[in-house]
Amino acid sequence: MKITDFNIVTMISEYNNNREMIDSHLQGKPFEGMGENLIMGLTVGVFLIILLIFLGLWIWAVVLLVQNGNKMPTWALVVGIIALFIPIPLSSVITIVLAKTARKKGMRYHSH
Repeated sequence: MKITDFNIVTMISEYNNNREMIDSHLQGKPFEGMGENLIMGLTVGVFLIILLIFLGLWIWAVVLLVQNGNKMPTWALVVGIIALFIPIPLSSVITIVLAKTARKKGMRYHSH
């Protein structure tokens, strides 16, 4: 797996594809699948922890975009929305912070 494969869409897809293995792991039952019990090259427990972190960061970014969308320049809103689906989960949050910082420093923008 490449680092670019670790994005919210791929991880949720992998979660759905490996649901039976994950359910067995959460219930403490052995899973008799083919080969190693790995998801995206990670053990099930590590995958679930990373997925929860990604989901938390993604939800936080969505909430920040909704709360601050009308106060942000259009470019920042578009970049923030696109950034929700790239591998770096904090990229939307970084975009929002940069837009707010630029606004506080007196960089004005015109909304139409």
